[in-house]
Amino acid sequence: FVKAYQEQPEISYKSNILMYQSGGNFDKLAQRLDAYLQNPSRPTAIACYNDQLAIRVMDYLKGRGLKLPADISIVGFDDYHMSQYMSPGITTMNHEKTTMGEDTGKQMLRLLNKQPVESIKYDPQLIVRDSVADLN
Repeated sequence: FVKAYQEQPEISYKSNILMYQSGGNFDKLAQRLDAYLQNPSRPTAIACYNDQLAIRVMDYLKGRGLKLPADISIVGFDDYHMSQYMSPGITTMNHEKTTMGEDTGKQMLRLLNKQPVESIKYDPQLIVRDSVADLN
């Protein structure tokens, strides 16, 4: 996303990135969401940094009378175990949390033993559920 964003400076000014930190004040995020939703060219989709935030945003949007994904699509990231049980189920990305944790531990032990470490690339898997509308 960041690379694509940087490679397209002619459209980057159109970005509507809202920053939110876990444990932050959701009301502030909600106020900014409301401002975007009242705009005639409101967003057609929202991408959240994790599924728990996507669940909160979905609940908020539904409370505003929006239908998901007919009115607005939503995606998350991390395949939180409850994501599949939401209505609609959240489209998300799965990444190997357990494997990443194990690899991190091994890398830390290598560093402590003054052994070289190498970067590890993980390929996440897209899990398509019902929270995203088809593009026409």
